[in-house]
Amino acid sequence: MSKVVVIVSDLIFRTKISSCAQTVGLPLEFASSLDEFTRIATDGTPTAVIVDLEQDDMLIKGLIDSAASHEPQPRLIGFCPHVRKEVMEQARTSGFDQVMTRSSFASNLPSILSEFVA
Repeated sequence: MSKVVVIVSDLIFRTKISSCAQTVGLPLEFASSLDEFTRIATDGTPTAVIVDLEQDDMLIKGLIDSAASHEPQPRLIGFCPHVRKEVMEQARTSGFDQVMTRSSFASNLPSILSEFVA
């Protein structure tokens, strides 16, 4: 079974992601800090990490570094509001595999999560 970790602080959006994951049959693990992500990743390398790029910059940098140390490396998917173009570009150049606007992420959520259903 794929292991997908989600890092998002918005509780309403977290609920939306969780509900969609249940619908497609994908178990998720949520982390709210780098320590929590590290603990989850220690129990098995995640297949993917979904990140709200509105998180603290140090958390995102630490996440990128931590993900790079795993083999195989998890797929990093980031999203943020469309007006945060600089944040999206920084995520792309920092190693995220897929970066999209929050609205695009929300509208494509079922297909994004379905990719990881084993």
